[in-house]
Amino acid sequence: MPKLKPPLIASIGALLLVGALFLSLFLSTAAYRTEDDVVLPSETTKAPESDAVLGQNLEILGDVQVTASNVQRVIASLSRAESYTATIVSRLYYGETSGTVACRQTVKNGAYRTDYLDAEGTIAYTELLWNGSYYTWRNGADTYSQGNQGAFTTDQSAMLPTYETVCDLPKEQITGGALVQEGDELLLTVDTQNGNQIGVYKVSARTGLLRSASFSENGKMTRAVDIQVSTEEPADSLFVLPGETTPVYQESQNQS
Repeated sequence: MPKLKPPLIASIGALLLVGALFLSLFLSTAAYRTEDDVVLPSETTKAPESDAVLGQNLEILGDVQVTASNVQRVIASLSRAESYTATIVSRLYYGETSGTVACRQTVKNGAYRTDYLDAEGTIAYTELLWNGSYYTWRNGADTYSQGNQGAFTTDQSAMLPTYETVCDLPKEQITGGALVQEGDELLLTVDTQNGNQIGVYKVSARTGLLRSASFSENGKMTRAVDIQVSTEEPADSLFVLPGETTPVYQESQNQS
């Protein structure tokens, strides 16, 4: 049997830790939720950066007819904000009912923070990735756990498909692609099929990021994801570890 490499071992360890935290959070919240909406923090105002990204993306989209054959290339070519906050609500369907799990993902200067929220919208625990390191702590804690990131990503633990997910899908699974207007949003839609599994992804032209996704199997819904994105620049304080005084990226800059 081949030996596991240290980065892979670290990734597995991180995934097991997050899996246990996620499972405990889901079991303690989903069991008490049915079809009620999750209470989420209030949305922040949009920053001018989102308008700049939209302008760049409209130039790209104005020169192409989006189809199933090119929708992955078009999505890959979109501009995206470097800093943003995404509030993610995942509805999981099991049996005749469903439950929701919510989290908030914040990105700045290459650091990724994910806050997992309970039914009241309060942070239950947090994980943060920066410069190859993985950090996690419970809300209110003054200490944190640390390990190597390895191949682990916050998108995996948040069960969040991303625009990269869409771009990496096998071409034979893409059954449809289009540019559509829904309300005041301009979206690229991607329809997929893998055997009896159907997926629908929607990517925002304003942000270049995933706006929603839904999945079904044998005609029954299995999961739906809704993502609300604000491109207002996140506060540095969100990237300060418990017991520390400066953001993780500032500490790295000071050491260099």
